[in-house]
Amino acid sequence: MLRTVSFLAALIILPACASAQTPAPSLTPQPARRPAPCATPEFRAFDYWIGEWTVSDTTGQVMATSSITKVSGDCAIAEHWQPIGGKEGRSLSWYEPKDQQWHQQWVDGDGWTARFDGNPDAGEMVLTEMAHPATPNAPIGRMRYITRPGGVVRQSLWQSKDQGETWTLMFVGDYSPKR
Repeated sequence: MLRTVSFLAALIILPACASAQTPAPSLTPQPARRPAPCATPEFRAFDYWIGEWTVSDTTGQVMATSSITKVSGDCAIAEHWQPIGGKEGRSLSWYEPKDQQWHQQWVDGDGWTARFDGNPDAGEMVLTEMAHPATPNAPIGRMRYITRPGGVVRQSLWQSKDQGETWTLMFVGDYSPKR
């Protein structure tokens, strides 16, 4: 008799335990899953610049460190530039679907600000500074970022004093991964 009662109790309890582990189906409709807003390849075109870097000139002399991270839900890239013996700088880079371009806003501890716009071109990111309306004949800059052997990213800054007719190399920095 005791065995029969135990057997019947098990028959009653086991289905109750099984149903407690299985969630009841939802009666409310679930929203369709949307892709992440900044997951398309256009938003990933500058990801090779993300990392913790030691920045050197072309002779190997260290000039700065730079921390570059994804921010704002992976929709932008933030740089924190720490020069040796100078004032820090920051940039924010992002892809804008409305105009299908990359943009970068720079500001440093000396008060220099610049806005660059552009896109990848032949394996490198090319961003050109737009002339400020208040000073239309002021020099403009162009930055190029390209990957090099050993995981190095080379940034070069060019300047034009004739609104882009000719360019002069002003800066080269090799971003090497910190070890």
